[in-house]
Amino acid sequence: MKKWEVKALMQSILSCIPYGKKLNRFLQKRITKRLILNDKRFQTKLKQCAEHINLSRKNSLIFKEPFTALELGTGWHPIVPIGLWLCGASHVYSVDIQPLISDNEVQETLKFFARYAENGHLKNLLPFAREEKIKKMKEIINHCKGGIDVSVLGKFDIDIIVGDASNVSIPKNKIDFFVSNCVLEHIEPEALKKIFKRFKKISSQNGIMCHLIDLADHYADFDGSIGVFNFLKFSNEEWTKYNNSFHYHNRLRVSDYRNIYEECGFSVVDEMNRRGNLEDISNLPIAKEFQSYSSDDLLVWRSRIVGTSSKNE
Repeated sequence: MKKWEVKALMQSILSCIPYGKKLNRFLQKRITKRLILNDKRFQTKLKQCAEHINLSRKNSLIFKEPFTALELGTGWHPIVPIGLWLCGASHVYSVDIQPLISDNEVQETLKFFARYAENGHLKNLLPFAREEKIKKMKEIINHCKGGIDVSVLGKFDIDIIVGDASNVSIPKNKIDFFVSNCVLEHIEPEALKKIFKRFKKISSQNGIMCHLIDLADHYADFDGSIGVFNFLKFSNEEWTKYNNSFHYHNRLRVSDYRNIYEECGFSVVDEMNRRGNLEDISNLPIAKEFQSYSSDDLLVWRSRIVGTSSKNE
């Protein structure tokens, strides 16, 4: 049994037992260290935030400022919401179906922001950050003498919402900018359509969606003996054995995401794709579910897709 198969088995067991989520979080934090915020992870999130704004500015006739933003998938550390606020967002909603964020993660996040603002690296990584917002952020952090908790995010005009994004309670025509980072691949296709249809309703006249999608086999991050296209050899039935709730991947290809954008009322205006080489799949027995896709489609393992909404449609 390969390393990735052992991981899949362990997570499948954890997903079925009482307190499995808590135990999985403990393992991620204490053993794999995946939940520990470090410079690399912090910088990656800031760069993702900057790239969302940069690509959206380039492809939108109107990039409203100030703008109201929605992040899908808050995760553990609110780096992207604070980054969006620094870059001119008047209000940021961050939605996650799981209540992952806590006082400790907010404290860690703000310590990194304070250090990067002090040494000048923040502006380099987040070039759209406004000086007046950076100054205000420093003031907020300095005034939190009694300790920092999740409630401090309100001072950054950030609302953390725990719940189903397809039923999110936000007024119509409210959101100018939707973003996510490596989240869409973890959502079942029909559920994703419901979320995007809700986004269409709450989108402003010229709303923009920019989502970074990881189309690779995530087990390849854990086991170097397999490639990023390894899961394409499994039928849907075979994949259910490995596709547990802690490590769910919908295996959609980039053309599927384009179709979902369009079906839900967002016109795709740009993509930034990373592709593998034909040799990466030439000896891979592609499952029948993926045989109708072109090689060019199958070889995309990372994509950032920008879409725009028009209320005149």
